[in-house]
Amino acid sequence: ICAVRLQPDALPYDDNFLELDPRHRDRSGLGLPVLRITYDLQQNEHRMSEFMEGKAEEILREMGATKTWRGPRFGGVMSSHELGGCRMGEDPRGSVVDPALRVHDTPGLYVFSGAVFPTCHGVNPTLTMWALCYRAAEQLVDRLQRSEEP
Repeated sequence: ICAVRLQPDALPYDDNFLELDPRHRDRSGLGLPVLRITYDLQQNEHRMSEFMEGKAEEILREMGATKTWRGPRFGGVMSSHELGGCRMGEDPRGSVVDPALRVHDTPGLYVFSGAVFPTCHGVNPTLTMWALCYRAAEQLVDRLQRSEEP
């Protein structure tokens, strides 16, 4: 038995966004607002999934599979690595943060998250995100120890 799992990258849509929920608060005792995710798969993602499922079936057949079947699409337990929103880059005209994760136009403000990726890159982004944050934190500590502006 062999399974092929595919995770297509969703296009950015104005209808998919994050916001602070005005009605719900966290349970920490601080009463902080919690994140509300508004997300819906669009026609492009359904078409892309259909295409990818066909390619996966071709791969399995080339591997010698005599019987294949498609599981439920977008159902059950799944993971999602939705990234982006604060693109990293050298040029402030096309990015929000520099490679040290500093917001270009706001001194002292950093974005230590997967938001700095322009899109998902096909694998779990956690280790890359940790590495970027670790590098940026080391640079921040170095600047603070030299009494430079963060």
